[in-house]
Amino acid sequence: MLNKKTYTRQELIHHFKTDRIDSIKSKLTRQGYTYTTSGRGQTFELTISGLPPRFKTFCIEKLNFAPQTDFERLKVFFYHFFLDDDFRKLPFVTMKEYMIGNVEVTYQTISRWIKKLYRLDLIADGEDIYYCIDVINKTYRIIKEEEYKNAWRIYWENRIDEDDCPLQYSIAYNEMCEYLGGHPYKKQDIIFNAIYNDTIDELVEILKEETIINETGRKE
Repeated sequence: MLNKKTYTRQELIHHFKTDRIDSIKSKLTRQGYTYTTSGRGQTFELTISGLPPRFKTFCIEKLNFAPQTDFERLKVFFYHFFLDDDFRKLPFVTMKEYMIGNVEVTYQTISRWIKKLYRLDLIADGEDIYYCIDVINKTYRIIKEEEYKNAWRIYWENRIDEDDCPLQYSIAYNEMCEYLGGHPYKKQDIIFNAIYNDTIDELVEILKEETIINETGRKE
């Protein structure tokens, strides 16, 4: 990360590993820096007048997020993900519903962000959690493993070859949902990887510093 100071041409080339000043300026602009320039050729200098938000810089430089990422949406999601233990336990689709009122984030985007955290080894799988999801009312409740297994047992007991009865899939599924009160769903709890506590602690500090969430959990 650059600081608020004046950099010579050679300092910029050394930092960015390129002698293309136009590329350096474009990268600084994309990352959110503001700057002024003076001189030409070997006398070229660039003065940083404004730094990008700390969260954006952290995500680009330490988490390898693309500069084109919607960092405002990501910041709000990370705020809930890293500071709310209950939020991390939610099914992905329920995370999406929870985010409504703060920002609109698709299920696919949430899934992609979480997969990235897995690839970075910041998070790992914990114990299995079992849910009953009411897809109509968009609500959920945690159930026991036995209930989850019984629901699927009912499904397979009522399921026959669809070639003989094309509607049997729906019949079996409805029987299962009627027993449980919704769709059975299993996911693993998400836990933090202690090896990267320093990185996670720094991220949490930034999130607390830059994100304002009111008492209802909504972004102000």
